[in-house]
Amino acid sequence: MSDDSLRSVPTSRAHEGDDLVCYRFHGTVAFARTADIQEEDRSDCDGHESFWSTLTDPFFPHSSRTVPTVCVPPGTRLMLMDITEDLQEAMGVGRIVEVSLTLVHENESSYDAVRFPNGCEFPVRGLRPGQRVRVLWLPPEPVVPDAHHRHE
Repeated sequence: MSDDSLRSVPTSRAHEGDDLVCYRFHGTVAFARTADIQEEDRSDCDGHESFWSTLTDPFFPHSSRTVPTVCVPPGTRLMLMDITEDLQEAMGVGRIVEVSLTLVHENESSYDAVRFPNGCEFPVRGLRPGQRVRVLWLPPEPVVPDAHHRHE
């Protein structure tokens, strides 16, 4: 993910077949693994909050501190599910659609967006928290040449 507000959040790399969910981190929406969120929910079940978490949660919600974001590289194919009726109408798509992740450069900044089959793009940060996503295909990682095995 390319959002600067996520720099302090732990990250992990996406894998084909991952079940992800759009999740609110520090005021922006990004991808998290469904399993990580379920684990966080289980750890919160004791119902006890420390004095420190009571003070800090309004500024740094507990779940944002422990749930890692999932780094999804541009070019990844995703199945976007639970698309809201408003977005379906605006993008001319159904409730479930295959999209690709793209990096949009605008002025001096960039952001992640999903590109629909009709070419329309929508920023990931605008997706609804709780919206489900499945990783269908990842682009191959670029091969970095090894300096010790260079062919002359």
